[in-house]
Amino acid sequence: MRLQFWLFLLLTNFFLGEINAQDAKKEEVKWIGFEEALNLQTTSKKPIMVFVYTNWCSWCKLMEKDIFQNPKAVSYLNDQFYSVKINAESKDTFVVKGQTYTYLPQYKANELALYLLEGRLSFPTTVFLTATQKMQRIPSYLDLMHAEWLYRFFGEQVYEKSSFDDYMKTHKPTW
Repeated sequence: MRLQFWLFLLLTNFFLGEINAQDAKKEEVKWIGFEEALNLQTTSKKPIMVFVYTNWCSWCKLMEKDIFQNPKAVSYLNDQFYSVKINAESKDTFVVKGQTYTYLPQYKANELALYLLEGRLSFPTTVFLTATQKMQRIPSYLDLMHAEWLYRFFGEQVYEKSSFDDYMKTHKPTW
């Protein structure tokens, strides 16, 4: 009886260790700085995906959980985009292409977020910056289906040959 008990404990610990090891191997979004993404984009024409959020935004947190922890979405983002994450209320100073962006107390926001969102502070907002420097802002929580549509639309440069509405009619999400 004692031997069975110890054997049970040993096997339980082994399997729990395997599960924890698998969790530790989960791929994560490779977040980089905005200026680094712009610099990388000069040699590789991958688009940039910028996630603009705040710490207090519950929709931002939900999107981080639903999208940025989904293995298929994470893999796609890492393959097809330079991914940037910017806290709109960051008090850090950002220098991008010689331009300095600081926190503006009167807006309770960083100038870089104000620039990326054209002064329309809405969270979360996903910003796509194409290799030709065209910017598209999506001010909304994205569920997995809509995120896939948008990521593929911009990641595969579908926007160059099709409207988003037409693309949605022909593409079936797989995530």
